[in-house]
Parts: sequence; structure tokens; C-alpha cells
Amino acid sequence: MAATALPPIGPADPLGREVFSQRDSARAAKGNVPHKAFLEKPGVDVLSLDRLDLAPDIVVAQIADKNAERRHQTFYGWAVVSAEHAATNGRTVRAVPRPDNPYHAEIQLNISQSSERRDVEKQHALELAAAASWRGRPS
Repeated sequence: MAATALPPIGPADPLGREVFSQRDSARAAKGNVPHKAFLEKPGVDVLSLDRLDLAPDIVVAQIADKNAERRHQTFYGWAVVSAEHAATNGRTVRAVPRPDNPYHAEIQLNISQSSERRDVEKQHALELAAAASWRGRPS
């Protein structure tokens, strides 16, 4: 049986960045999503996210729990940003389903190679965090 194709990402679709830090999740739950939630290792300009509108939170959380287990961490919830905002300032958003996560998406930061690269990565993270809301792990 062929898998059902998922719809394209729409502007209002919520994209969730998995958060594995208890401290960051506590700050986010109080309305202050830390920019670290949208910051990758230096030089990595692709952010992995979950498309949160395609399945119940508990289903997507089970996938996040497996990601956390591989990292020897705990999944606490998502820093959520709309696809429309994620695609501003030269960023590109695309659905990239994976065998272990059919709801996977990516934000490509489109950063040129320069000596200020890390500063640009941080600026993108700050912009995304400023527009983000918190969605805690479902019980």
C-alpha cells in the first residue's frame, strides 16, 4: 500500500523545534522562548523541525522522545513558529519527510560563508525565537 502524500507546508502551519533542555523549556513556558532553541552547532545552517498540524501532539511527541533517547536527553516540548515567519529574511522552509519522522521539515538559513557567519546564525535564532510560542510536551 502506498503512503499518503502529505500536503505542502502552508504559511500559517506551525513548525515546532524540539526542546531538550529543562531550563529552556521553563523559560519558554513563561513566554520567553530562548534563542538557543533555534541555534545549531556552528556552521550548521539547516534547522530540523516537526510539522505540528499533521498529527496529534502525542504522535509527534513519540517521535521526539525517540530523538531525545538517541541523544540521551529528555524531550520537553516545542518552540513553535509559523511557516510564514520561518520563511522570512532569506530563510527557506521545506517539508523533508524521513522514514522515522514523516512530519519532518527544515528551515534553510541561506547564510553565505563569511567571518561573521556565527553572528548571522545567532541573528536568525533571535528572530525565530522572538516570533515563537511554546507548546509543552503532551501528558
